[in-house]
Amino acid sequence: MKTLDASFGDDSKFYLALADSKWYEYIYLILYGALDLAKNLSQGMNCLVHCSDGWDRTAQLCSLGAMMLDPFYRTMEGFQILVEKDWIYFGHQFAKRLGQGMNNPMSE
Repeated sequence: MKTLDASFGDDSKFYLALADSKWYEYIYLILYGALDLAKNLSQGMNCLVHCSDGWDRTAQLCSLGAMMLDPFYRTMEGFQILVEKDWIYFGHQFAKRLGQGMNNPMSE
């Protein structure tokens, strides 16, 4: 995925770069997967969510699925619990994804 430079100055270039990154498709797939997960769980099916490394899509799908199924997770307290439970405890690499403290952000 290409990195986006917010300092383009020209909005049209930014939006073209955003479209080229296929970000919209990625968001669609995550939302579609979370909806599928929520539907299956609400019908009493057991679900296993596991992605290649378990740090990104797994947390995204599980968090969004929980938010779709339980209004508690759409509150500030519920969202805080989701971040702890599905992101921090599973070892999401926040610093790596945000480029914090790195010489070459978004390099991987």
